[in-house]
Amino acid sequence: MKKSRLRMNLYELCDWKAIEHHLARQAAKGWRLRRAEGSFWRYERAEPARVQYEVTYLPSVGETTSRPDPNLQELDTICAAAGWRHVAEWSGMQIYESEAENPAPIETDERLRLQAIHATMLRRYIAPLALVCLLELMLLGIMVIPLQIAQTTMPVLSICFILCLLYAPLACAEYFAWYGIASLAVRLDRPCPSNRALTILGQSIALVAFALRISTFFLYNASSPISGAFRTVRWGVYLALYFLVGWGVSRLRIYLRERGFSSVANSVISFGLGFVLYFILYFILILWWQSALW
Repeated sequence: MKKSRLRMNLYELCDWKAIEHHLARQAAKGWRLRRAEGSFWRYERAEPARVQYEVTYLPSVGETTSRPDPNLQELDTICAAAGWRHVAEWSGMQIYESEAENPAPIETDERLRLQAIHATMLRRYIAPLALVCLLELMLLGIMVIPLQIAQTTMPVLSICFILCLLYAPLACAEYFAWYGIASLAVRLDRPCPSNRALTILGQSIALVAFALRISTFFLYNASSPISGAFRTVRWGVYLALYFLVGWGVSRLRIYLRERGFSSVANSVISFGLGFVLYFILYFILILWWQSALW
């Protein structure tokens, strides 16, 4: 029987209610969250139990903040006194669990909750998203001009690229629309709503883009003289390297923060290395496409 497993995180940072419910369901099935860095979360096998989860936010504490952090230590101490145990953190989100029957809630002021979420989102989500959007615009000319792709695959690739390009502005627009609604809710003394719509938007675009990429693969397979098995192996190696780079950069951030690197130094080193490696993979993709060996 497997003692641990990795599962892709399909939730957005401000969709805390869905995350709390998801983790509670996993605990009831015998899986407890143990690490939530990056896109893949690690769960460990445990006895099925009724576990309550609560999410709170520390905007000043991110994946690159050096440890130990005094603000996080203070929060852990306060939550421990109320019966909550710190389980994991994800880009400013702090996740706690409790097996007590009725533990005292961590968040008691909806205005402060919204302020913390907004500060975290601006720093950990909106700013990187804006940078991604800028990089995609820079890559637009690099991708469209040099690639000579079979006519049957060009429409599919174009739609896929447009979807990826539009995700950043769409996600930003949706988030600020939610923030306006949430601000009105807390001013009327109502609970701050969880942003489920942003998760659905991200999942939908990712699903469509993935389906289009698979379609591209089969369309190009049908028009290429090279062995289908050979092309499949090359695609598999490329995708494995792509995910390996992402995992490696995530682990590098953790390694640097645990050794006391400042947040700025950690970000520069990890982002710079990730940027170089992804560019190398990107140009490998271009060269392979131009060689007509896909």
